[in-house]
Amino acid sequence: MYFRQIYIFILAVSIFTTGCQKLVNDPGGEDTNIEVDNGLSYWGGAYDDFGHAVVQTADGGYAVVGSQYATDTQQDLMLVKFSSTLVFESDTSFGGANSAYNNVANDLQQTADGGYILVGSTFNGTDDDVWVVKYTPSLSLMWQDTIKGPFNDVGNSIQQTLDGSYVVCGTSHDGNDEDIMLWKIAADGSTHPILYSETTDNGTRDFGNYAQQTYDGGYIIVGQSQTTSNADDIRLIKLDAENATDGTVTLTVGFDSTYAIADGVYNDEGLFVQQTSDNGYAIVGNYWASGYGQNNVFVLKTDYQGADANTSIATFGGGFNDFGNCVRQTADGGLIIVGSTDSWGNGETDLWLIKTNNEGIKEWDKTFGGGEGDWGTSVQQTADNGFIILGHTLSFGNGYYDIFMIKTDSEGNEIWVKTFGGNEEDFGYSVIQTSDGGYILVGFTVSFGSGNKDVWIIKTDSQGNEEWNKTYGGSEREIGFAVEQTSDDGFIITGLTETNTFGLYDILLIKTDINGENIWEKNIGNGNYEVGSSVKQTQDGGFIITGYTISYGNGAKDIWLVKTDPVGEIEWDRTFGGIHNDGGHDVFQTNSGGFIVLGYTESSGNGQKDFKLIKTTPLGF
Repeated sequence: MYFRQIYIFILAVSIFTTGCQKLVNDPGGEDTNIEVDNGLSYWGGAYDDFGHAVVQTADGGYAVVGSQYATDTQQDLMLVKFSSTLVFESDTSFGGANSAYNNVANDLQQTADGGYILVGSTFNGTDDDVWVVKYTPSLSLMWQDTIKGPFNDVGNSIQQTLDGSYVVCGTSHDGNDEDIMLWKIAADGSTHPILYSETTDNGTRDFGNYAQQTYDGGYIIVGQSQTTSNADDIRLIKLDAENATDGTVTLTVGFDSTYAIADGVYNDEGLFVQQTSDNGYAIVGNYWASGYGQNNVFVLKTDYQGADANTSIATFGGGFNDFGNCVRQTADGGLIIVGSTDSWGNGETDLWLIKTNNEGIKEWDKTFGGGEGDWGTSVQQTADNGFIILGHTLSFGNGYYDIFMIKTDSEGNEIWVKTFGGNEEDFGYSVIQTSDGGYILVGFTVSFGSGNKDVWIIKTDSQGNEEWNKTYGGSEREIGFAVEQTSDDGFIITGLTETNTFGLYDILLIKTDINGENIWEKNIGNGNYEVGSSVKQTQDGGFIITGYTISYGNGAKDIWLVKTDPVGEIEWDRTFGGIHNDGGHDVFQTNSGGFIVLGYTESSGNGQKDFKLIKTTPLGF
């Protein structure tokens, strides 16, 4: 994000009195100031100054890197340290050996010794070189290292590794095209061997944006690759580490994948992800099929590294619109999918249930519905190996849309059907089996409650008979999209709310006891269209939420990942996305403590909308 001055905005800080302090370095020859006003901090000199990366430091403060113009034509690397209350502490700038040219820092990390490691680029008079600079905690220069190639080379991310050295991810031009690169920098900056580079000169542009060391000692690289003459796809590369008996480590490519549907024209969207028993992932979603010219269902199975995705895709559909909304692994290793179909069934749209084996081959499918529209939104295998299905119906019930719940046996044969609702619109979005063998479902109701739409949860026994129901909401609209039972046998719900917001929607997070009584609820967001699509309890007793936000991030909508403590207070949040719409549909915590997020993107990929699968660390990076 570029401005004429560095501009820092940090959430959940105190309101500061307006202040101004003189900085130590003033390369522009005029006063260089930091100004703090209502939690916003401005830093800059007489010429343009750009902030490229910020990290929170061990003392609770912040370090910022970027570049500043020492003259009106020449940039220097810049590093600024602030306290936790955004009070300026120290700064430094550095022009390197080629101080007459542009020198830029793109990323930084605080190191184990309390100092800082920076990466970016420096101009050598002909082209750019990767530039790594190490500072002490007091911002004194320790060493610098330049990685020179025949043409332009840029470092985009840096991380200290387990052995105390550093890994740099970036891009190198070989004279024909750009290539993804990974370098290993010695702890003292003395060497910089290449860990990974493109092995073929394919004439397409490939960019390395970020790399991180993984728990197994290998690395994960993310970037983008040109797949057609005018389009890029997300590129994900996993490097596995092999340890030899002499202590040397060899890196091999574990996987290198892009994700696309072979006969999809556009709008390839993953809606739900489930970790499978082999630690891989099953994804269900929809795509616009070129053969039919209508929407079809896909189910994609990856291994634990996300590899070989394109060879593990099964598609289902007829000549009309068909949708998949939820997938679960079954006890036999296969998959169960629920959605809706216009191609088969009794009415205009019918709820559609599909069972596959562990290779994605269809074993059977069933439709449920009447003469009007009926849709499936959630499915789960039950303790008797049957299935519980949730959706909404126009064919049955008391009024307009009613919640539709179906129990089947292991072959998909109907055992019982229940509807819940009044004379108005009532929708169900998620259902799970509870610890007592009954079910809890969530959605919204217009028939009951206190507002326009209210969150509605219904608790039933094992036969689908209602035990109790609760509504939550104010005078405006509230909708529940996901529910989970928590370790105390209560429930956590997420969705959206218009009540007590600053504008449009906030994420709504509600915690209840075992009887549905409200313990606490939180609005999360800035009132500019924030929605929670999925919530899970985390290993530390807190909660992880995904959905989307317009208030924060890079584009119109961005995928939003929010971590809270056990009482709903935000611990951290991350956004993922580009300049177009991106959204999160589902999230869960992996065995390693990180998170898998499934969503969609219009900012990258092959078409108007592609599905997006993100693996993060336990802190969401």
